[in-house]
Amino acid sequence: MNGAKCGSIVNGVIATICSGVCFIMYALIAGSFSVIAATCSVQQGGACQGYVQGFYVNLDGGAVGALWVAVIVSAIACILGIVGSSMTCCCDKHTPAKVIYIVAFVLQIIAWVRYVAMPTFVWPDGVMIAALINYLVGAMNANNAAKLAGGSAAPPSFEMKSAA
Repeated sequence: MNGAKCGSIVNGVIATICSGVCFIMYALIAGSFSVIAATCSVQQGGACQGYVQGFYVNLDGGAVGALWVAVIVSAIACILGIVGSSMTCCCDKHTPAKVIYIVAFVLQIIAWVRYVAMPTFVWPDGVMIAALINYLVGAMNANNAAKLAGGSAAPPSFEMKSAA
């Protein structure tokens, strides 16, 4: 097993865990916002917007829908991370794993749409940033593993050469 393959697997697993945590946390936020939005709509006859504990919150249908989009794309990215890690680990399919990691990266970026409902940084966003970095680095490692497996790139040499 070359280092690039190992790196791709590790980055894929870390990214998958991070996407899974994002899925769970965004689902909890979206679920509570959905209940609050429904209650507010019944009580006031319309959508609620304003500051809650110092944070601006938008509870109209589109904003709550944006939270659910973040939940869905985080879940899909998590599943793609599992598939990409498995393809690298078990099947030695490095190029398809690279494509899967890039698709998971792009899908995870879509989760930033959740800022429509709550335009402030919450801690699952930090976990999402970790997922994004690991999907991107995992794709680069899978690309390097594909080159090394195909023989198109020579592995690095660490031999000391004399100056003479």
